[in-house]
Amino acid sequence: MIMDPIASLLRCESRLFLCIGEINMIRFNSRPLDEIPISMLHDNSVQISYQVLLILPASVEEDPSLKHDWSSSSLAPMSFTVSGILIQPINPTLVPGPSGSHLFLFESSVLIALASSLHDRILDNHLRNVPTVKVGSDQFPYREASEGRGSACQESNAFCCPYCTANVDFTSLGGQRVLEHIGGHILHNPSIDRTLEPCGLCLSSHATCCIYLKKSKSCQGNLKIDHAKSKCLNFIKFLYATAAKSSPSSPCSNVPMPCPLCPADAPAVWRYNLCAHLMRLHPSVPLGPHEHMWTLMNFEVTELSAIWKNRLKQPEARKRKVGATITISEVHSTHSVAR
Repeated sequence: MIMDPIASLLRCESRLFLCIGEINMIRFNSRPLDEIPISMLHDNSVQISYQVLLILPASVEEDPSLKHDWSSSSLAPMSFTVSGILIQPINPTLVPGPSGSHLFLFESSVLIALASSLHDRILDNHLRNVPTVKVGSDQFPYREASEGRGSACQESNAFCCPYCTANVDFTSLGGQRVLEHIGGHILHNPSIDRTLEPCGLCLSSHATCCIYLKKSKSCQGNLKIDHAKSKCLNFIKFLYATAAKSSPSSPCSNVPMPCPLCPADAPAVWRYNLCAHLMRLHPSVPLGPHEHMWTLMNFEVTELSAIWKNRLKQPEARKRKVGATITISEVHSTHSVAR
């Protein structure tokens, strides 16, 4: 309902932070509504507008029980309109505030759970739709009183290699670098079961990740990723035409390709998985006529072997202008949930 409290996410300095807000508009198919069933929030036609609600460390006067860590303060001059899937309705403790107003009280454990729940929900293609705010405001991200730390929902392990024993962070890497790192695992990691057709972005099986292709609007009608339909835990954009050809600057050619035997609307198959795919779904079809689709040059195999051997060396992130920085509060990070 209008004026109800909600939780959402905002991006700041390439990190995701938990945000508490107050709904000021609901639209369904561009038509304004006063309320909408929770079950309809994930509908693509639902848009929610909200104003950011500031929260501060709770005082003893606001919460004599000392059960809650945070208290609502006032509305910030920041409003956003997002898809309903980025919204989580909440029901915080309500207590009387000054001058007849009311306050919401929050426990840190509840905020952590909210951050984790929202983060898990948007791991696929909705991640790119999270609004961005600039660093430098004292109002957001939310900060602890002691050291000005931000209460963060970080990307956690969403953009890290799921197989490397030491965290290899993909956040600062371009799509081609992610493809070649994961490709090194697929070609050279003996623990990878290639019969499961591991995803070229996250190594999950074909049953978990689905990448769809569509023709671009260019006159050539080249293939490109259909971001709206695709689903992957490590979904990241990459240049399809560049990635499809092995080169010294981009040696991995593992891209999703249309299976020549599957229906046109079927998910694409990663190049490195095409042989396993045909053996699984089309066992009666001879492999010989299709071998050219997955056969690799010695250069690519050799380069991916080198990348595999050096997989734990974290590439340096692109240099950025020095400005205001945010220190993450460990207490409020989703890393606390993952432990």
